[in-house]
Amino acid sequence: MLDSISDYCYPECLFTSPKFYQLNADKCDKIHIIKTQDLAIVIGLVDNKAYAPFSAPFTFLTSRKVNLKYSSYEAFFNQVKKDKELYGYTSLKITLPPDFYFSDMHAKIRCCLAASGFNPLYRDINSHFNLSDFEIESLSNTAKKTIRASGKHNHEIFCAKNDDEKKLVYDIIRRNRLSKGYPLRMTWEQVKKTVDNVARANFFYVKTNEKYSASAIIFDITDDISQVVYWGAVDEGEACKVMYFLPFELVKIYKSRGKKILDIGPCSEGGIVSQGLNDFKQMIGCINSVKETWEI
Repeated sequence: MLDSISDYCYPECLFTSPKFYQLNADKCDKIHIIKTQDLAIVIGLVDNKAYAPFSAPFTFLTSRKVNLKYSSYEAFFNQVKKDKELYGYTSLKITLPPDFYFSDMHAKIRCCLAASGFNPLYRDINSHFNLSDFEIESLSNTAKKTIRASGKHNHEIFCAKNDDEKKLVYDIIRRNRLSKGYPLRMTWEQVKKTVDNVARANFFYVKTNEKYSASAIIFDITDDISQVVYWGAVDEGEACKVMYFLPFELVKIYKSRGKKILDIGPCSEGGIVSQGLNDFKQMIGCINSVKETWEI
């Protein structure tokens, strides 16, 4: 079935690729494709409720060509309403990416969602680094003081080269989540399956004073944007302020690779903001944007 959208390939994005949908097909009861001549979206059905995405941070429409007219989006969302009635699913929830992804399409989609009877369910705050103009010198004095304190320790960053090192990266993040009581939604097996089959990814770890202290897993989402899927530090690393070292090393690495944006992910869930997390990301120089979830 997913072969039927193989030519709906613009814009290119990891989370809307047929291979990604196929890999995660077991996360829902059934996959359904809504499409018109120009546009398509893949939804997952769970208990007769429709979700887009059904196993990703966000989803997006894909099209057969660039620079579609607004009328193409109108026609598509008319088809969405027809399919919802035809197949009888009780609701449809769509989570869009932050608007630095595909901003031209994004604007048309949001207007069409509202005009088609969708309601904004909640808005999350998302953070990112703009790699083209990020400068540590522009950070607050408080941030720079903390960076100097971090610099008193011997931090070294490494890129994992094999599965054992990648598993070590994951285990550092798992320890971080356990210590803070945060969820870790992907198992190691799921992470490995994703990077082995569909995702271009890099795994980084930091040693502080010769001990493992922090790590990050980063996926390439588009040609220009990479996303920190997970990152975090163990208690010993946090005591040495390693999270005022790791982000800036990642900025250097991804800027040198020609990326334009490093997406750090949300500071909220279901519209509920983690103020401490947002404050930290703002302190290290991230830019805030909105990620919207709509429902009909």
